[in-house]
Amino acid sequence: MMLRSLLVLAILFSCLPAAGQQYVYVSSSNTHSVKRYDYQTGAYIDDIIPGDATRRRETQEVLFGKDGMLYVSFWKGPDSASVHRYDPLTGQDLGRFTTGYELDEPTKMSWGPDGHLYVSQWGATRWNVAVFDGDTGAFLRLATNEPSKLNLMDHTWDADGNLFVVAFGSASGGRDVRRYNAAGTYMGSLVSQGILVGPVNLWFEPDGDLMVLDWGNQNGSGRVLRFNGTTGLLKQTVVSGLVHVEGYAVDDAGRLWVGDWGANYVYRYDNETGTFMDRFIKTGGLITPNSIAFGPPEPLGTDTVLEEQPMAFRLDQNYPNPFNPSTQIAFSLERDAAVTLVVYDMMGREVARLAEGRVLPAGSHTFRFDAGSLPSGSYLYRLSANGRTETRTMFLLK
Repeated sequence: MMLRSLLVLAILFSCLPAAGQQYVYVSSSNTHSVKRYDYQTGAYIDDIIPGDATRRRETQEVLFGKDGMLYVSFWKGPDSASVHRYDPLTGQDLGRFTTGYELDEPTKMSWGPDGHLYVSQWGATRWNVAVFDGDTGAFLRLATNEPSKLNLMDHTWDADGNLFVVAFGSASGGRDVRRYNAAGTYMGSLVSQGILVGPVNLWFEPDGDLMVLDWGNQNGSGRVLRFNGTTGLLKQTVVSGLVHVEGYAVDDAGRLWVGDWGANYVYRYDNETGTFMDRFIKTGGLITPNSIAFGPPEPLGTDTVLEEQPMAFRLDQNYPNPFNPSTQIAFSLERDAAVTLVVYDMMGREVARLAEGRVLPAGSHTFRFDAGSLPSGSYLYRLSANGRTETRTMFLLK
């Protein structure tokens, strides 16, 4: 069950901060910009992608690609026909990424288990999820085949590769979590209409539960809900009392970051209990936040001691992630230890042993993992030292 539930691609690509991460990127829809904040303090830094009132783009989704660049969708304006790439440090527009298909009011984006980019649309004539090649941006196909507009939003996949999409809803129906097969055929609702008011985001938790951000109705009532990932039964209202919730991230400390589209803040909660922690982002002229991304991680050297002072035992997210064909795995030791570092596939089979009983001093270390001979997919890496063990997931995208 644990291995099955670790195939959570949305979290892999946008929600687990890596070692050295400095910033929080938040789309600010009604200022037509992407704002950058300090990851540790929440202080506003700048509009890394400035707003342009004349273009009225209404920024939608922000997420990082395997090249370390920031991918952004715009709901309106001249840039809405394609997904654009930006340098996350300078804000330089690197141009259109998607080609061969004109998007119509694109909203949510996800990297699929096949390595391709999935983009939802709210257009008057195009309302299905479009799929683009993850390397070239060329249009490949439609992932859904809905005959009428349902205002499809976020996507996620289970361990069997089944696609799940939340439908925000329209006069034609929706307001549910919908499952599709490889041909894009609707296979039924995991969470049926009647429970959700206006779902916008979803992801599978490591324990198999399905989390859904419910935007609410026009008067408010934004919520974060937990469902049984197999039966679709409601298990818990994790967070309530928000105006309009949209955009999320989960960090290494188990904190759930959510944007309140109506209150213009980013809040943090305990992801398990829903306990309110703080109103972390509240400056910089943020208006209608609807997407959150952590990054960019700082590259690390190979098998190098970075600090000699004792630190807490910690296994960091690999960088880059996703990667092709190699990546860096960083960890910290609070004291000298014999270290074992092993990589497994999602069936639990060992594919590489990077260290076996190697004695390392206290401090921070990194090891390079080369997956040139392995197929694309999710892999686990496990660190054992001083009687303690930590495991993380990484994604090879060729």
